[in-house]
Order: sequence, then structure tokens, then C-alpha cells
Amino acid sequence: MREILSLSFGSKSNFLLTHFWNTQEAYFVYDEKESSKVSVNTNFRQLTKHNREHLATVPRECVYDFTDEFGFVRKPWLAEERESDIATPSFSGSVEKIHKAPLDIHPYQSALWKQDEWLNSQDPHELRNLEEMPSIPNIQNGTIKHWSDFNRLLFDPKFLHPINNPDLNSEGSSFELGAEAFRLHNNEQNVWDDTLRPLIEECDGLQGFQFVVDVNTGWSGFMTSYLQYIEDELQDAGLPTWIFGVKNTEGSSVNPLPNHMQKQMYANESLTLASLKDVLSLYTPLSLNSAHDYWFASSIANMAFESLTLPTRLNGASYMHMSDVEYYFKSSTGRSILALDLKAKSHEKNEWQINQNVSFVNETPVDLSNSSKIRTIMRGPNNQQAVLDKMSSELTQDIININDFGFPTLDTTPDELSIIDTTVISASSNEKVSSHLQSIGKYMNTRQIPELDQDDILELQENLQSYTS
Repeated sequence: MREILSLSFGSKSNFLLTHFWNTQEAYFVYDEKESSKVSVNTNFRQLTKHNREHLATVPRECVYDFTDEFGFVRKPWLAEERESDIATPSFSGSVEKIHKAPLDIHPYQSALWKQDEWLNSQDPHELRNLEEMPSIPNIQNGTIKHWSDFNRLLFDPKFLHPINNPDLNSEGSSFELGAEAFRLHNNEQNVWDDTLRPLIEECDGLQGFQFVVDVNTGWSGFMTSYLQYIEDELQDAGLPTWIFGVKNTEGSSVNPLPNHMQKQMYANESLTLASLKDVLSLYTPLSLNSAHDYWFASSIANMAFESLTLPTRLNGASYMHMSDVEYYFKSSTGRSILALDLKAKSHEKNEWQINQNVSFVNETPVDLSNSSKIRTIMRGPNNQQAVLDKMSSELTQDIININDFGFPTLDTTPDELSIIDTTVISASSNEKVSSHLQSIGKYMNTRQIPELDQDDILELQENLQSYTS
């Protein structure tokens, strides 16, 4: 069934994936007479009781974050099933709110609860008067504090992992802090036997894994230790392992981050890449522009993330396995690191509303018309020939063009971005990747990472340099 298993680590990553999951929900088809362009089973799994009664469709994901970031996650929705046995996967024990202290409920989330309660109160055999259903308010800029504030999906509580260490989400928190947090967590709950293996065993044809991590905080050390712990199992499986490193920019010119924090952020990313050279098959950095809050910035990053991975979950002839998408991009760059440029607009507009490098902020996007080597994925609500005509004929031979499938309109997207339905995502030049690796590699030294000796540092520096060879 070509499943993909996702794992997310940290607040910024979960902001991104909340946008991603909300986007996937927009593809759901509820009329049996209609067919979906997207395979739901690729990224979602079904929760059922032992009598095979359907409970919910939930993301095929393990979520790691600081406890408070989970908020209410659509209430303890399984509480009513406490006395029922749930089959495949199993669930035991009571379901409780996973935060310790009361948190403010965002108006959007509160409205979803009321809508749930109204729907559950209706007789499924009678025609519903949808005009009586509680309305959902628009999300106002600046009101989102946690990714769970705008989450629309239900999750399997068994795979929500609150880590009670707020420092992991702090800018400039160390790689070693995350590594130690992983060791403590793994002693309590084995990440292979208790988490990953049950999810993998329920898959019929696993495509691969996508890890999304706050790469410049302590979560980098947590995820790296996680992957190193299961490295043998991953290599035995021989499946694509994609890592998306989500990070803040280094602050603004008005309010820059302190120098020591910037150095630690660079060291965290360099340690992650150097340590996972033999594990990851594709690495893509995604920067959240500090000019916006996480909700807005991660919405832009999701346009790139969702469009890049879209072919892996399509139905029909447009479907591409993760390994095929990986080969498509690597055959151009020759490297396992991608830097992405994003163009996005409404199909009715001539000008691009977004035209930026989403991997390295303040980098100039590549001029697509002047290159035949850049690999590109394009999608829109109609035939994209008008856009293609603006690019060189050589380039169009290397484009994955997904027609009649525009980016959906979501009520969890900032109003300024809601009209966007056409995206072009391209792998940027090797020069940008090389320059970035050189910049972050300077901070992989014993002064910045005192827990490592010089021999360890030299080995890691060689690993980092291997990405450019």
C-alpha cells in the first residue's frame, strides 16, 4: 500500500507538519462515487475496534515535542472508548489530557470541539441541517501560540510523545542536551520495540521514512540519537530515509540572535549531518523566515514540503515512489542535500506572490529559464502550459508537471496566502549547498562541542565534507 512513516521532533517541525496534515485532510473524498487523486493510506492509518468498527483515520506519525506544545490536540477524543478494546493498533489505559497545567483554548480549536459535539449528536440516518452546525472562526494573525491551536486532525495517543524538557525548543540549546533527553526517554519507552516496529509491521508496502526536526535546537541531538539507535534496522530495510531540517533564520537585523546562540545553531546542524552520513538518503533544510511568526512562516514552508512530496502519495500514473523522487533530484545535483526554491501564486495572476529560497533565507532564487539541470515539480489547478512556456525547452524535459491539482484553500492558512493554488518547487544550485556546509562546518570544533575530542571532530568534519564530493 506504499505507506510513508513520518516522525517529527520539536515545535517548528510540528508547526510545519500541522499545516501538512491539514492539507492532506482537504484531499479526503467522502462520496463513494468519487475517486481521490491522493492515496489516503500512504500517510494515514485506520483505528478500529476488535469488532472492526471504524474509529478514526489518523496520521501515520510519531510526534515528539515539549509537553505544553501539544495543547489539547482535538481533546482526549478517545476518552469515550476507554472501556472498549481497540484493535490494530492496540490501545490500553485511560486517555488523559497530556498537559500538566491548564492552557488557553484557542477559539479555532474550541469551535472544532463544538462542531464535533454537534455532529456526534445528530442521527446519522437523518438528513442534517448543516446551517445549524456551529461555525468555525477565521484564525487571526498573531493568535497562534502552539501548533495544536490550528490542528484539525485526530491523532492516536499512543504515538504522541510529550517530552517534559522545555529547553529542547530553545534557540541555541545544545545537541548534547537533546542526546541526553533521548537516552532518558528511550530508557522509559524503547523507541524501536514500543513505537516504530508496531507501526512498520502494520504496513503492507512501506515506501520509506520522513523525519522532520528542529535542526538548530536540542532536538537535533534527540533525533540523531534516535536514528543512530535504530540505524541497523533502517539499513536492513534499505528504504529511503528523508530528513527535513526545519530552522529559524538567525534573527533579524533589528533583533539579531546573540553570537553564541548562532554558533550553537550551526554546530547542531553540522553535527546532525556529519553523524547521519550513512543513515539519511536525502536531506532538505527548510528555513522559517524570522520576519513572520511560526504559523505564517511554516505555512510557506509547507507549500514547498507538501509539493515536493506530493508525487509519493498520488493515485494513478502520476505516482512516484520515494526512491524514484530521490533519484530524480540526485541525478541532477549528484548530492543527497537539496536546497529548494519556491514560486507560488494564484493561477489567475501573472506575477508570483512568493519567489524565494525556502532552504536558505536571503538567497536569490535560481533563474529557471537559464538552467537545464535543475529538477522541478510543478502543480496547479489547470494545465500549466502558460507557465511552462516561460521556461526553456531544455528545462521542461526535467519537470514533473501535475496538472489539474492545485494547492487547496484551507481555513488554517493565513489570509494573505489563501489564494495560492499554483506552486513550482525546484532544487537549487550546488554552490548554495557547498557554501552552507562550509559555514556550519566552521563551528564543529572542541570549543563549541567540548564533549568531543579532537579525533572525533576530525572524523565528523570528514563526514560533513563527503556531502560535497
